[in-house]
Amino acid sequence: MADIQGKYYQVPSDGDDPRLISKGRQLIKAGVAFIGGVCLAVLLSSGTMPIGATKPIDFVSVTSGSIRGGVLPRARAPLRPAAVVPKAGSKPGLGVSPLARDYVLSDGMPVAKRLLPRAAAEAEGITETKEGSLTKITLKSSTGATAEVFTFGATVTSFKAPSEVLFVRPDAKFDGSKPISGGLPFCWPQFGPGEIQQHGFARNCDWTVAKTEGGASPSVTFELTPSEYTKKMWNHDFKNLYTVTVDGNALKTKFEVANTGAEPFTFTGALHSYFSVGDIDQTAVQGGFKGATIFDRMLDPPARTTEDRDEVTVSKETDRCYEGVSGEVKIADKANSRTIVIGSSGGYKDTCVWNPYGNEGMGAKKFICVESGNVKDAVTVAPGATWVGEMSLGLE
Repeated sequence: MADIQGKYYQVPSDGDDPRLISKGRQLIKAGVAFIGGVCLAVLLSSGTMPIGATKPIDFVSVTSGSIRGGVLPRARAPLRPAAVVPKAGSKPGLGVSPLARDYVLSDGMPVAKRLLPRAAAEAEGITETKEGSLTKITLKSSTGATAEVFTFGATVTSFKAPSEVLFVRPDAKFDGSKPISGGLPFCWPQFGPGEIQQHGFARNCDWTVAKTEGGASPSVTFELTPSEYTKKMWNHDFKNLYTVTVDGNALKTKFEVANTGAEPFTFTGALHSYFSVGDIDQTAVQGGFKGATIFDRMLDPPARTTEDRDEVTVSKETDRCYEGVSGEVKIADKANSRTIVIGSSGGYKDTCVWNPYGNEGMGAKKFICVESGNVKDAVTVAPGATWVGEMSLGLE
């Protein structure tokens, strides 16, 4: 056997064409394969006798059939692809997030043949999980800052850099029965009450993940297009893209509204942004507010007044739109000794401040809404045109 093995290992590469192999070499290889297969079969067989046993081995029965099909399967699963089975609760088909490919693997499948686990298919800095029936995407930058975004409403519910910047109300629902109350839900194509439902429909629709980019500054882009549900309320053709990026310790959002129809349409809208604060009584909103026109919804009837303060504080239920105030706005979170910096640019023209002061069922003491939007004047988007609004967040 040593001689045979020596001759076998001295044989050069056989190539892929069997006609190039001599009959002698074929016999040598067949003999080696037969002996090796028998030895392996003896070792793997549950009936293998200990060394020194006197009972002869039935080589005919052991080696009957092919070595792969007759012997090896007794101790190891055959090399075959595992069936791809969607996990319970997943929704395969159109509109499914490209990150939502959940599979289970066959336990008996050789490791070398298994499908890549879902995590390995995700981009660097991007992961996907389930929270109840909802899908959540987490972005993590190279600095460790993170953002959590749900495909339902394309709602950002958390941004940590490193402390939490956003707030989710204690009465928020995460079952798809209503828009998520907290974070950065987008009110579109209507802000507040009006001809269609309060704050429009964008925040209570399932958005599709259109694009992801991993790396040091990961991002995800969501897409919303018309459906039977939206057309019943607002019969226009559109394509909305909402991109969320965690860049270092900053959160950046970009909202694009494209008119894909033949007629112009108008909309109002805003990011209904909830910011976490230590105590609403120790919070001040700073920016170009002094002298600005306020549309105050808490007046009866709602009316316009003028702001005479340098900074906006809350000591009662507040619902105000500061018309024409945009750019950089800061929230002095004095109880937490920090400042939240909001940067609005592009199409955003107004800033709204809202807090249901005294309503602890909503958690009013621990948040303030400072919202970037277009509330005073509706935006008109011509056929083929695109409106863009951008908002960034950070801490100082």
